[in-house]
Amino acid sequence: MEPLETQQQQQLMPIGRFSRLTGLTVKALRHYSELGLLRPASIDPDTGYRFYTAAQVLRAEAIRALRRLEVPLDDISMLLVAD
Repeated sequence: MEPLETQQQQQLMPIGRFSRLTGLTVKALRHYSELGLLRPASIDPDTGYRFYTAAQVLRAEAIRALRRLEVPLDDISMLLVAD
């Protein structure tokens, strides 16, 4: 049986892969992280690489859809908190 840490690392995907999967640019993902809209599941302390999980895809897609409707980021933040 693999240690829990190894299992969790396998479930993480790098920012580039998450970007392709969700249709959000890497630049947008970094910006959303800074704003607290979509923080990475993990950040490597040595390299600064950002990793996301499959569970974060729905939130990313919601953000992308709302941005396409030109909803301001502050409003998106409130909508996501309200779920």
